Amino acid sequence: MIEPWYWLVLGLVLIGLETVLPGVFLVWFGLAALVTAGVALLIGSLTVQILAFAAVSVAAVLAGRTWQRRQTKPADVLNQRGAHLIGRQVTLATATVNGIAHAALDDGSWRVSSLDGDLPAGTQCIVRGLEGATLLVERHPT
Repeated sequence: MIEPWYWLVLGLVLIGLETVLPGVFLVWFGLAALVTAGVALLIGSLTVQILAFAAVSVAAVLAGRTWQRRQTKPADVLNQRGAHLIGRQVTLATATVNGIAHAALDDGSWRVSSLDGDLPAGTQCIVRGLEGATLLVERHPT
């Protein structure tokens, strides 16, 4: 039997190493060791502790990789600041003149180009694409 505090120390050491080593990997094993410390408090069997550590380690690594993929932007939109805005709804702050207007979105003002010709200020539009730093919008079908 391994005492629960051994698992606790192992978990804290692994999480501590994560702060000085590059990457995000040891933290998942550290969390698994902390969970195993809780299991060791309840069940003293070494076999159960090792199985718990293995199962939680695998689950934590898989969950961590899934979370990390969701946080990482794909390479094709990495340097395109407005690419994540495609599909969003915007309201034109100014009327379009020759198809060009401005729209406030989040904490900034964007130059927009209307795919539907000239539109009045206040028109609800959907971002359909990006051309340089200009959002391509079309009237929202209401």
